Amino acid sequence: MKTDAKGTPKRTPKRTPRGFTLTHRPGRPLPYGVRWRSATGRHSRQFATEGERDNFIRALASQGKETRKELHVLPPSEAARWEEFRRLTNNADLLEVGRFWAERHRPLPLGEAVERYIAAVSGRKVANDTATHRALHLGRLVAALGAETNLSKIGAAEIRGWLASLVLDGRPASPASRRHHRANANRLWAWLRAEGLTPTSFFDAVPVDEAEDSEINLLTVDEGRHLLEVNQDHPSAPRLALEAFAGLRFTSAQRLGLEDINFADRGITLPGAKHKSGRRHYIDGLPGNVWDWLALAKPATWTVAPRMYAIHKAEMFKAAGFTGERFRNVLRHSFASYHCAAYKNPGLTASLLTHRGQDVLWKHYRGRAKESDGVAWFQITPSSKPKASA
Repeated sequence: MKTDAKGTPKRTPKRTPRGFTLTHRPGRPLPYGVRWRSATGRHSRQFATEGERDNFIRALASQGKETRKELHVLPPSEAARWEEFRRLTNNADLLEVGRFWAERHRPLPLGEAVERYIAAVSGRKVANDTATHRALHLGRLVAALGAETNLSKIGAAEIRGWLASLVLDGRPASPASRRHHRANANRLWAWLRAEGLTPTSFFDAVPVDEAEDSEINLLTVDEGRHLLEVNQDHPSAPRLALEAFAGLRFTSAQRLGLEDINFADRGITLPGAKHKSGRRHYIDGLPGNVWDWLALAKPATWTVAPRMYAIHKAEMFKAAGFTGERFRNVLRHSFASYHCAAYKNPGLTASLLTHRGQDVLWKHYRGRAKESDGVAWFQITPSSKPKASA
């Protein structure tokens, strides 16, 4: 038998699992020891008998493969990271965290991203046309870039290319249409970023199309008078007058009901469901000729379905001989320009238009019409000749 320098017999230890170091110090109350290392540091323990020590080692080593890795395989730096992970996650299950991470970071195709976004925001209170435009614009994005295209493959260059090539009704999209499409795509990426589904948003590198002067078209005072006079007996003429002289959007004018009009106080309520913003608005201080035209309303004026008003409006423009792109949204543009010119109060004009501020008025409408034309526009009344300008 082998002995040490003092002549004490050396014990030949049995084969032990990897990661454990055996010690034997004869003459001590607990001569049989074991040392090992785990994520929490170095450990040692002493036993009275060799059997007790071996049983302890077998029990510790049999805790499972993952535990043995933690105790015996991880180097100190990795063990420290593992311990920090457990602290940050409050001892969360490693596999559960891994599956969650994989789901959040898996390649996400554009089509699925759009579906998840629309489902997530469907409960928000917005007007029906806003939700419809959102789905329509993002549907065009998916059709152009491909439903299976991974989000990681889409950047500012791809969005710029999509907007530049956007064609609506066989014609290149107008700057306003491109701005609206860009806005909805921007909202999609902002949501994806907030949800952790994409790391960044790149829309700062996607320029906003500036409105071109040719985009803002007006009816002349004579054209406006002709349009209303030709259609004065049409049941939807009062709705048309609300666009021309109260500045209502087409989508609000087509949904407005008799219950929304306060004839006594000369005010109009725009319920959230009938307004682009989804929020309720009340407007008053309207030009006097608005009420002259509303006085012509018939029962059929208020019972016409929104889609039918769109047909009626097209019929009225056609009856006046006004067709073509120039007359698209021309009534609201005319109202904004003539109201600014006649009243010299952009704040009031913005309030009637339910704008958030005056920036759009100063940029696109102020200075487009003479004051005399503005005054004459709001003197267009049923079965009357225009009054002399002030």
